[in-house]
Amino acid sequence: MENVFLIVGAIVVVWFAVAAVVALMMGRAVRLADDRQRAQTAYRRATTVPRRVQPPTRIAVRAH
Repeated sequence: MENVFLIVGAIVVVWFAVAAVVALMMGRAVRLADDRQRAQTAYRRATTVPRRVQPPTRIAVRAH
């Protein structure tokens, strides 16, 4: 019976170790994707010509 507990314990430890490594790798992948997206949006903002805001058209109104 001790051997069964030992084997089950080892499997649980290995399972948690693999889960931790996968979680760290996923976090790194998400971080890299965020950095890539930020770089793309910064590049787009830097290369696009800013639009000039036109002042509202004024219409002359006669006073009676």
